Amino acid sequence: MVSSCLIRRFSPFLMVFLALFVLMLQGCGGGGGGSSAPPNSAPVFSSGTAIKVVQGNIATGYTAVATDTDAITYNLSGGTDQTAFSIDSVTGMLSFKMIPGFDAPSDINEDNNYVVEITASDSKGASSVQTVTITVLAVVDPAGYYTNTGDASVDDGVSGTIANLNDLQGLGGVNN
Repeated sequence: MVSSCLIRRFSPFLMVFLALFVLMLQGCGGGGGGSSAPPNSAPVFSSGTAIKVVQGNIATGYTAVATDTDAITYNLSGGTDQTAFSIDSVTGMLSFKMIPGFDAPSDINEDNNYVVEITASDSKGASSVQTVTITVLAVVDPAGYYTNTGDASVDDGVSGTIANLNDLQGLGGVNN
């Protein structure tokens, strides 16, 4: 008699306890079959980390390229020479704000090597940073400069070199 009385008395409490227990199991993945989204990964850069540009050009010839499953935006996030540049947030195209001159460098240590950090961010908040060096060269012998053919003597500030015109921004331009 005592046992049937206890069962009737605790029956509502037992029912509530069991219901809560089942809900907790479902919330912990123990049942219900809910799905979870894969983790968001950061964009991955595929563009180079350096480019050479001939003095007198605002365009650097450098375009940041990153891949991700979500939409990507680009911005300048650092680097010693960040203030000398602007970047198109959609295309990743990097440009000088003012035309650089080889004889009067405006980079922080005045060696014609400009350093910037570019951040690629996806629409879910993940991001990656890439450091890029833009080296400004002086045209010493402009033969072929206007036709983009042949070679031109350029000065990198360390050892004057002969460079194929297709390898220099302003004379053809490619990311290095």
